[in-house]
Amino acid sequence: MDFENIKKLSVCEFSTSSTNESYLVHYEDRFFEVSQMMALLIDTMKRSNTLEEAVYSFIQLTGGKYTEKSVMETADKLIQKLKGIPSNKKTFLLNKELIPQQVISKCTPFFSFLFKKKIMVIVLCMLLGMESYFMATSLSVLNMPAIDLYTICGLFLFFILSSLFHELGHASACQFYNIQHGGIGFGLYLNFPVFYTDVSNTWTLPRKKRCIVNVAGVYFQILLLIPLLIIYFHTQNDILKCVIIMTNINFIITLNPFFKFDGYWLMTDLLGVANLRKKCGEYITYLFKSLKRKDVNQKPYLFSLRKREKIAMTVYTCLVNLFFGYYFLYVLPAFLVKFYKTFPEAFGNFITELANHQVPDFYNLQKMATQIFFLALTIYLLYRSFSTLFKRRSK
Repeated sequence: MDFENIKKLSVCEFSTSSTNESYLVHYEDRFFEVSQMMALLIDTMKRSNTLEEAVYSFIQLTGGKYTEKSVMETADKLIQKLKGIPSNKKTFLLNKELIPQQVISKCTPFFSFLFKKKIMVIVLCMLLGMESYFMATSLSVLNMPAIDLYTICGLFLFFILSSLFHELGHASACQFYNIQHGGIGFGLYLNFPVFYTDVSNTWTLPRKKRCIVNVAGVYFQILLLIPLLIIYFHTQNDILKCVIIMTNINFIITLNPFFKFDGYWLMTDLLGVANLRKKCGEYITYLFKSLKRKDVNQKPYLFSLRKREKIAMTVYTCLVNLFFGYYFLYVLPAFLVKFYKTFPEAFGNFITELANHQVPDFYNLQKMATQIFFLALTIYLLYRSFSTLFKRRSK
């Protein structure tokens, strides 16, 4: 057994809503939750020179509550678990760092002051007033402006920069709370292309501060939205109106609590349940086993929560399963059916235009490119999902 791996662990209290005291263990680039007894065992092992000495000391500390055999088995399982933990567990199907941590860390000190409470309250009050006026006066009539290739390129560039500024917000919040952040990267989550920032160290923060880090990206985009609203109120530009509406829609998507976007991590910390998706699955598995009258060796994490969080997590579990059922059983099939019905005709028109030496219709090209892009992402999603499933069954 590699006893020296235990020396690399760091343990701290973990802010959750569980009625049981929880601790957070940091090993290399990973964090995982442990019980109070496990935290005590790790601390004892770190202070001991040998495993036998650690086992003896732990038994003495716990007043002989555990046998030497049970403690040895638990310690062995912990060491084996550390050996089996993969480095950089991927949330994304694909991911690539674009801007390294060293570059981001030079920028975040200039923006961290924006997370002072007074500044955040002022910004949010300004947004609330402006958005209320915008919704009341500008949404009754929506004229789609004529958009050429240059405008589309400009809008695309704006949303790329806005997304990068969003990720800078997460990193700046980490800087404000004096914890280390990673770089900014690009990844593929399900069939969505996304930007991301490594903010794993926020697990060491209290829940309220973790919530601030979670919404920091949207907060930074709000800082971009406010001047856009001011300019729009003076110009009444239709393209600017579309940008403002699309930015608001982006807020709704980002704060969606079902996909692993900012809204999911916000829900995780509001409920005080780490690894929320997995623990929702534990509850579903428990219900199925109970209905089949099978023996349940371990009760789900949900049972350890306080009443308010227990009710909220039960509701969330129901909603998230309904949502993903809707997404995988309706949204993706509907997209594939629409692609099958519309793409051949659009492609035929494109070939006809080329054969007649005509300039292809730009709208038709844009539609085809978008469909092909999302089709490729969907196929890749299905391939990765089914290949992972087959690998698990073959083990």
